Amino acid sequence: RKTMKIVAVQIDLGRQKEKIEFVKSFVDNAEKWGYNTIILYLECSIRTKVTPFFDEDDTYSMVEIKEIADYIEDKGLLAIPAFENFYHIEKLLQYKEAASLSEFKDERTEGRGWSPERFKRGSVGCTSNPDFNKFFDAYITEVCSAFRGKYVHMGLDEVFEFAECPRCKARLEAGETKKGIFFSQVMHDYELAKSMGKTMLMWDDFFEYYDIVESLPRDIILCHWNYGFIGSETKGHWTNRVRKDWLSVYDRLGFEYIFCAYGSNASSTYNVDTLTDYALKHKPTGAILTIWERAASFYNGIYPLIALCGKLWNGQIKNFDDKVKVYEEVIGDREIAKLLLENQVLTSCLIGTNIGVKAEDDNFIKQLYRNALKDFTDKLRGVLADENRVGGEKRDILLDIYDFSFEKYLTYKINSMGYKVFDEYEKENFGNGIADFSEVFATLGEAEKGFEEINKNADYLWKKYRDGIKSSGGLMEAEKTRRKTLVSNVKHSIEANRGCGILYLDTVTPDGFGSPKMKIIVKYAGENAESELYFGSVKPEAVTFDLGGTATVRFAMKNKPVEYVVLESFGEDSIFVSNVRLLFGGVKYSVCGVQKTGGKVINEQNITKCDTTFAELGESNGIKHLDDVSLAKIPNGVKLFFDKIV
Repeated sequence: RKTMKIVAVQIDLGRQKEKIEFVKSFVDNAEKWGYNTIILYLECSIRTKVTPFFDEDDTYSMVEIKEIADYIEDKGLLAIPAFENFYHIEKLLQYKEAASLSEFKDERTEGRGWSPERFKRGSVGCTSNPDFNKFFDAYITEVCSAFRGKYVHMGLDEVFEFAECPRCKARLEAGETKKGIFFSQVMHDYELAKSMGKTMLMWDDFFEYYDIVESLPRDIILCHWNYGFIGSETKGHWTNRVRKDWLSVYDRLGFEYIFCAYGSNASSTYNVDTLTDYALKHKPTGAILTIWERAASFYNGIYPLIALCGKLWNGQIKNFDDKVKVYEEVIGDREIAKLLLENQVLTSCLIGTNIGVKAEDDNFIKQLYRNALKDFTDKLRGVLADENRVGGEKRDILLDIYDFSFEKYLTYKINSMGYKVFDEYEKENFGNGIADFSEVFATLGEAEKGFEEINKNADYLWKKYRDGIKSSGGLMEAEKTRRKTLVSNVKHSIEANRGCGILYLDTVTPDGFGSPKMKIIVKYAGENAESELYFGSVKPEAVTFDLGGTATVRFAMKNKPVEYVVLESFGEDSIFVSNVRLLFGGVKYSVCGVQKTGGKVINEQNITKCDTTFAELGESNGIKHLDDVSLAKIPNGVKLFFDKIV
C-alpha cells in the first residue's frame, strides 16, 4: 500500500510539564520506532510576550520550547505545535490576567456546570471579544516562530458550550447562528495559519454537531479521532452519535486527512487495530497516536503500543507474530509480549465504588472482564517479582501497565461487592437476620493494600522520570489521596446505611454515551420536607460506547413509608426509565401512578409497567443542547406514587 506522508505520535505538554531530557528520550524512541512526526500538544503552556504571567512550574519558556523543537527538527523529523484557541483553554483562563477573554465569569452557574473549582471560568473563550483573537494570534505566532515545519494544529474540538455571554447573544439576536460562529473561528484560524506560511490541521469531531465540511478550504488537513472499538464505520463521538462514513466524505470532497488513535495506558491494541483497518479502506495522508493528560499518570505503559504503531503505519506489520516481535523488543520477553497483546484492558469504563449508597446489579460482561483482569494482573505481578527476568526501564513499562490494570481490577472487585451489600440490606429489611458484611470488608481490605501498592509504585515512577517537576493542579496527589481514602469511605457508607430501605431503579440504555444525571427526591410520610436521595450518573457501568441494555441500580434510603418519589434528569441527552420499586418495612412496592412535574417527558405511563417499556426523561437532541446550554439545567421530571406489589 502507499506509504502515508505523516506517521506521528503526540506528547501532551499542555496538561503536564515534562523534563526536557525526558521529552528528548521520548523523541529518540519515536525516531527509532519509525515515526517521522512529533505532535507537541501545547495548549496554553508557553511563556511568551503576551503570557509572562504563566506559572513557571507548569509551563515552558520560549527558549525551552525552541530547544525541544530544534532537537526534533535537527533529526529530520517534523515537529508540529498543537494549540487550542476556542475550547480547552481552561489553564489560560484560570489567570486573572486572562479573565476578560473568558465566555463565563463562573461556568458552574452560567454554563453547564462541568468545571472544577480550579477552573471556575470554564474552558471556553469568547470569540466575540476583539481582544480574544488578538491575544491568541500573538501567542500562537510567537510560539510557532520556534518551529521550522510547515504545519500547525489549531485544535477546535469539543466546543461544548459557547456563545452564551451578552456579547455573543447580541450576535445571535442579529441573525448569526452558533454554527456560523464556529465556522468563523475555524476560518480565522485558517487565515492565521496562512499568514504564517503554514498548513492548518484541526480535529473533526464537532462536524457531528455543526457540519461545515463542504464550506471549508480543501487545504485544511482534518484529524479524525475515534477512541473506541471501530466496526465497519466509526460510530460518532457525541450525543446522538451521528453516523457518517466521514473518511469517505473527505475522499469525495478532496480533503487530506489523518486518522488518530488512542495511546492506551496498558498498550491495548483494540482501538489501534480496528481504527487502522477502517482508515486503510480509504486514503489517509497520515496517522497520529494521540496521548493525553498525564498529570496523574505516565507514558511508560504506552511504549509498546507507540513502537507497534510506528511499525504498523509504515507497513511493517503483516501478522500477529510481527506484533509480538515489536512488543518483545520493547519489553524484553516474548511471553510477556504475547500476554500484553492477548489481554485488552479498557481505557475507560464507568465503574461505581460507593457501594454502600448505590449498587448496580452484577452482569456477565463485568464478571468476564473481572476474571480476565485478575488473571492478567496475577501474571504481571509474578513477572515483576522475578527481578532477573526484566529490569531497568523495561521493568518500569511493565510496572506502569500493572498499576493501571491492577487498579481497574480492584475497582471492579469493589464494584462486584455492591450486590452483596444490598442483599444484606434486604435481609435485614425482610427480618431474615442481621447483616453480615465480613466477606465484603475482607475484599475491601485486600483492595486497600492494593491501592497502597499502586501509590508506592507511582511515587517510584515520579521520582525516576519527573524528579523536580510538579503535578499540574496537584492531580497526582489528588489521585493518591482518592486511592488512600476510597476503602474507608466505602466502609463508612455501608455502616451508616445498616437497616435501610431500598429504591430499585431500572433504566434502558439505547446508547452509552450521553452525559445526563438524575436527581432522586423522596418525600417520606410524616416529614414536612422532601429529601434528596441521590444526584449523579445512573448510566450502566459496563456500557462503554459499545453495549446497551437494561440495568438495575439499587439505592439506600430511609426504612420508612414513602408518600412519593420524584425523578429528575439533567444534562445533555435523556434518561430512559423503565421501572421503579421500593422496599421498606419488609414490603416491596411498585409504581401505581405517575405525574409529569416539568421539562420534557415522553411515555411516562410506561414506568407503571413492570416490563422493559420505558419513559424518556430529557432532551436527547444534542444540537438543541449546544444551541441552548440552559436546557441542561432544566429538570425533566416525574412524580411517582406506590402501592404494595401483589
